[in-house]
Amino acid sequence: MTNDEFKRKRLVDSMKTKDEDSNKRARFEDVLSKEKQFEHFKHLKNVATKENDKWYLLSLAWYRSFKQYCEGTTDRLSPIDNSPLLDDDEESKLRRDLIYEKDYIFLPEQAWECLVNWYGIKEDRFIISQKARYFEIYQLHEKSSKSRSFYLHHQSTIHDFYKALVIALKITTPVVHVWLLNQRIRNEVFVTESLLNSLSMKEIDPLALSAESYLSDHLPTSKENKYFLAIKTSSKPVIYPRGLHGLKNLGNTCYMNSAIQCLSNTPLLTQWFLKDIYKKDINRSNPLGLQGELAGAYAELVKSIWSTNNMTISPFAFKKIFEKFNSHFSGYEQQDSQEFLGFLLDGLHEDMNRISDKPYVEIPDFEDESKENEIASHFWEHHKARNDSIIVDLFQGQFKNQAKFTIYLRKGSTIHDLKQEIRSKLKDIQHILITQIYQAKICKIFKDNDEPLSNISPIDIIYVYEIPCSPSNSEKWTLFPIYYSLLDQTDNHLCTFGYPLVLALNKSDSDPDIHKFIVNHIQRYTSKELDKEQGPLFKPRLFSSKNTYDNTFPLIRSFADISPQFQQDPSTIQSGQGMILQWAMDRAFDIFGSIPKKNSSQRAVNTDLWRKFSVLPATRSKQETLTLEDCLKEFIKEEQLSKDDLWYCPRCKVQQRATKKFDIWRLPEIMVIHLKRFSQVRIWGNKVNIYVDFPISELDMTDYVLGSTDLSLIYDLYAVDNHYGGLGGGHYTACAQNIQNKQWYSFDDTSVNKIDVSKVKTNAAYLLFYKRRRKQNIK
Repeated sequence: MTNDEFKRKRLVDSMKTKDEDSNKRARFEDVLSKEKQFEHFKHLKNVATKENDKWYLLSLAWYRSFKQYCEGTTDRLSPIDNSPLLDDDEESKLRRDLIYEKDYIFLPEQAWECLVNWYGIKEDRFIISQKARYFEIYQLHEKSSKSRSFYLHHQSTIHDFYKALVIALKITTPVVHVWLLNQRIRNEVFVTESLLNSLSMKEIDPLALSAESYLSDHLPTSKENKYFLAIKTSSKPVIYPRGLHGLKNLGNTCYMNSAIQCLSNTPLLTQWFLKDIYKKDINRSNPLGLQGELAGAYAELVKSIWSTNNMTISPFAFKKIFEKFNSHFSGYEQQDSQEFLGFLLDGLHEDMNRISDKPYVEIPDFEDESKENEIASHFWEHHKARNDSIIVDLFQGQFKNQAKFTIYLRKGSTIHDLKQEIRSKLKDIQHILITQIYQAKICKIFKDNDEPLSNISPIDIIYVYEIPCSPSNSEKWTLFPIYYSLLDQTDNHLCTFGYPLVLALNKSDSDPDIHKFIVNHIQRYTSKELDKEQGPLFKPRLFSSKNTYDNTFPLIRSFADISPQFQQDPSTIQSGQGMILQWAMDRAFDIFGSIPKKNSSQRAVNTDLWRKFSVLPATRSKQETLTLEDCLKEFIKEEQLSKDDLWYCPRCKVQQRATKKFDIWRLPEIMVIHLKRFSQVRIWGNKVNIYVDFPISELDMTDYVLGSTDLSLIYDLYAVDNHYGGLGGGHYTACAQNIQNKQWYSFDDTSVNKIDVSKVKTNAAYLLFYKRRRKQNIK
C-alpha cells in the first residue's frame, strides 16, 4: 500500500468512526427524552463502584448547562468541555486551586460514558480520570467475616465516608474510635481490641475530625488504593443539638445560606414551620404570592436543618422555588444578603397573609400634626387591614417619616470655589488638576476661573489630581497623562484598563529615571513590591493627540484621536504628549490580579484599587470604631436633602428642597438592624470596613421609640450575618445562637463550628438579629 493510499484509508476510517458516533448519539437521544436523560444519569451517578473502576472529573459549569438543558431552560448544549479545570500554561495539567463541588464533580465510569455517548467531548485532553479507593471495614467485637467493603473517589470527605459506612454496616450509633490497619484480617477471627492494637498503623478519633475535611488528609499514601479499617461504635446514641446542618454553596449562594441560618435560629418563626402551623395560614388566592409554594419550600428546608440526621443539606429545591417569586435571584451571580432576606420575608408574608380579600382604605390628609398618636394608629390599622401574617407579627414595626422645607437663595458656585473647598479639606496641598473623565480617558481640564459648577452634569465623572506645579507652568514642568493597556499581538490595538495617572517631570532634571518614577506611582494599585519584581513590567509608548489643553496636555475622547510614536525614548517626553504603558496579559494579572468577565469564561485585570476612595468627613474626623448607639443616633438625625432629592409638598403642589427625619414609632418582636457597609457615588462603590461595637445582650431601645408606652424595650442578639471582602466580591457567613442549647455557632456554608461568644463581634457584621426580651413567651 502506497503512502497516499494509506492516508486515504485513514481518512475514510475516521469518517466512518464519526458517522458511527453520530448515529450512536442520535439513537440515545431518540430513545430518551431530555427529562429521562437526566433521571437515567442521576441513577448511574449513584451506582455502587467496583474495584478498579475509574472516576471521571466533570466541570461543574458544564454539568449545570447539562441540567438546564434537560430542564428546558436552554435550547442548546455543547459537547463536554473541561477546559476550566486545566492549567492555562500547561494545558494537560489540572489547576492546583480546584475545589470539589465548586469547580468540578466526580462521576463513576458508567455515568461518564453515558454523557460522552450523548453529547460527545470537545477534546481528548478533557478526559480526566482517577482510580477509586477501596475500603474494607471491620467492627470491634464482631467476626472478621462480617466485614463490609465499599469504594470512594479521591476527593471524598469525612462526611462521604461516614455516609458510606452507615449504608454498608447498617450502624445506628456513632463511631467513637477508628483503627487504620496495616493488613487484612483473615476470615473467622474474632476482632478484639488487642488484635487491632497489634495491627494498627494509626488510631483516629472521629469526633475530632471536621465532617467537611478531605478523607485523604487523614490517610497514608497507598499504591494499590486499598485501606483496611476497624471501628468501635458507642453503646448509646449520642444526642447532638439540632439545627446545626451546613448548607451547600450552589455557586455564589453564600448570601442565601447565611441569611437562612440566621432565620433558622429565630425561635418563634422556626417553631411555626416545624409544627406545621403555617399550613393553616396559606393564602392560595393571593396574586402577590406563590399560593403557598414558597412557604412550603422554606418549611421543608427548615425541617431538614432541624432534623436528627448528620448530613449537609442542598438548598437547591428551595432556591428554584424562590426564583419563581423573584427572578432577580435566578442563576448564580453574587447577590446581597440583606436584599435576599427582605424579599424572602416578603414572599413568606404574601404566601401566609391571613387577609384573603384586601379592603380598599383611603388615607386621609391629616392637617393637625399634633395628633401624631392618632395618625400613627390609623396608619398601623390601615396596614394591618391588608397585611396580617406571622411575618408582620414578628418582623414589622413602624417609622415616623417627617419632611420639612425652607426656601433660601445662594449665588452659584464656580470652579474656583470648588478648588478652594478642596484645598481647605486637604491640608498641605498646593496645586490640583480638576479633570473630566469619559470612558476612562481625560477629555477635559477645568481652568481656575469663574466657570459655574452648574456646567458639570450630574452624570459627568470628575477626577481631581494633586500635582507639584500649576497646570499652566509648562516652562519648568512637563505634565502628562499615563494610560494602561494590554499588549496586543498586532501591537496597534489598545485594550485599556484602570484609570489614567497624571505625572509631572521637572525639566531641570537632565537625566530622569522615568521608569522608576512611574513604578513608584503605580505601586498604590497593587500589593506586590514592584521594585523587587524581576524583568520588565511594561513597554512605555509616547503618543500625541489632536486635542490639547493649552498645547501642554493631550485630551482624548476616543483613542482614534491619538498618534502613537513607538520609536521615541520615553525619557524625551514633551509638553502635549502622553504615555501608554503596554502590559503582557500574564504580567498584568500577576501584578494587579484578575477577575472573571461577566457572561464569559475569559478573565480581565482586577481594577478594584483604582476605584477605592475615602469620603471626606464634613464635621468630624474619621473614627476607627463606632458603636451601635452612634449608628442609631445618626439614623434618627435630621438630614438635608440634596437638589437631586427634591420633596413634593402636597400643600404647595411644588417640589422643594427639604430636610428629612426618621423616628422609630413601633418596634417588632424581631429587630433586624442593617449596617449599610456599601456606599455608591455615581459609578464608584466602596466597602466600609469600620468596626461597629454592638451589645450581645440588653440592647435598650426604650429611648429611641416615640410611640411606645412600654417602660422597657430590651433586646438580645441571637444571630449575625457577616460579609467579608470588598464591593466587587466577597463571602457571607453567619453566627447564631442555637435555640436548644443557647451556644453560639459559626455557619460557613457546609462548615458548622461551635464558637465562643467573644468571636461574634467583628468588623464584618452586616445584619444584626435581635429578639425582644419578654417575661413570658408569646403565644
